[in-house]
Amino acid sequence: MRIVKRVLAGVCVVVLGATFGGCANDYRNFYTPVVSAARGDFVPPASGTLPRVMTGRDPRSDRRHMQESGYTLIGFSRFIAPDTPSVGKDKALTQAESVHASVVILYSRYHDTQQKVMPVMSPQYGDDYGRYGSYGGYAPPVMNLVPVTVSRYLFLATYWVRVPYVLGAAVKDLTPSEHRMIGSNKGVKVVDVVTKSPAFYADLFQGDILTSVNGRPIYEASDFRALMNRYRGQKVDLHFLRGDRRMSRQILLASGEPGRESSAGGPFVEGPDRPSTALDRWAQTLAHHPVGVSHRKWVAIIVGVEQYQSPRVADAVFADNDARTVARVFRGLGWTTIALSGPDTSYSSLKSRIRAFKGSRLDRFLVYFSGHGTVSGDGHPALATFDVLPSGVGAIPLSTLKGWMESVPSHSRYLLVDACFVGGSRAFVPSGVRPLVPVRVPSGHEPHHLLEMAASSRSQESHVDRKEHHGLFTEAFLRGVRAGLPDPTWRSVSDRLQRDVPFWASVRGFHQEPFISPRNSGLLSDLLN
Repeated sequence: MRIVKRVLAGVCVVVLGATFGGCANDYRNFYTPVVSAARGDFVPPASGTLPRVMTGRDPRSDRRHMQESGYTLIGFSRFIAPDTPSVGKDKALTQAESVHASVVILYSRYHDTQQKVMPVMSPQYGDDYGRYGSYGGYAPPVMNLVPVTVSRYLFLATYWVRVPYVLGAAVKDLTPSEHRMIGSNKGVKVVDVVTKSPAFYADLFQGDILTSVNGRPIYEASDFRALMNRYRGQKVDLHFLRGDRRMSRQILLASGEPGRESSAGGPFVEGPDRPSTALDRWAQTLAHHPVGVSHRKWVAIIVGVEQYQSPRVADAVFADNDARTVARVFRGLGWTTIALSGPDTSYSSLKSRIRAFKGSRLDRFLVYFSGHGTVSGDGHPALATFDVLPSGVGAIPLSTLKGWMESVPSHSRYLLVDACFVGGSRAFVPSGVRPLVPVRVPSGHEPHHLLEMAASSRSQESHVDRKEHHGLFTEAFLRGVRAGLPDPTWRSVSDRLQRDVPFWASVRGFHQEPFISPRNSGLLSDLLN
């Protein structure tokens, strides 16, 4: 009897699965490609990292935001179905991996309700002993049709990949009527501008008509792409039309290679800006009106890890805003700045970004990190990368990070860490308090000419200022730079850190003292610009 009931239960499950979608992947079955992500001009996801799954709000505004952030759409899935396992996030993630997408954005909304019938196998029982040849009177099952109400939803998933830009403007060919309107067969229209790209900082806008680069005419989009490829990384004279006005700009193009954005082009930092504060607005103004001469041999890699790949790792609140604002400040001080966030901050990605400068001879090399800290598998302090596991596996030990920095030939090196460590546990603390690395002078080899500054020392916590939308360490650092203009030094910034951070923490009822090593370093006398 028990065996027969189990078989019947299995039949019911199979019938239900067939009725409501089973184990099929609707994101794969209804996928429509736009372009192939195997094209060589796309940035592939970092090795070993999963695509980022996001929940969208409005497809049109999200598409504009993604395009302005340097992403391009490679395909989409659109279908109507009940909310079953075949439309789960894991299915969308599987499809995103198969098409080599870096980001997949999911949407769903109620569509309609349908009345259906579902076949269900029901057992029968006899009334007397031995009627069907078995004790208990069991009879063969019969099929019944049971009416059910099914709510259906419209599902949409869009798949995106990063595009390394040169100018940072997407263009399209003009229509015949548009050519007649401007009185010329030349020109392509700007349809999107990537935020923080050379086009963005040159004040190009959607609707501008590009006519020539360095005197070479542009007749169609293929001419534009060829010229961008020819002059990548160089300064060019760009001529364009805006309404009835003929205009020109001198623009330093980016290299078009991942991780090699020019200081004029600006970095890509994922996610929308936090509500602007006076400190953020000052940094933005400084980036647009630099006080320092641009130095090609001064390189700053700015890392902000606010959201992590694992949903079990809490957000490091305001980390993206920390990185975004610090990147603007260093750009305004004349540094060549590379800002990273999201999947670009995985272990392998950070390693490749830093070690890409091994063949360079730099005057100054800086790494800034804002996010969570943890401990590595051997119990050493480490920084939590985008793909870190809740156990701490996958984090970058500080000693390893310093080794990468030492492999870059540079006269001076700087490591700034706004992260912390709490206790000896590998667990991450709740959002709002960053579990931070106990930054201390390690025993053994230390890189030459390295100035290290961190949010706190030993096992202290580090905290954030929710009014200013920054970590206390980063906020004090930014205020120190602003107070020292036009000639801020590392010593003036260090003094500000040691004065403000403990005071602000004590007001909040905590004990936090920034870590600076070595305190008598000659690097403290260097100017930041």
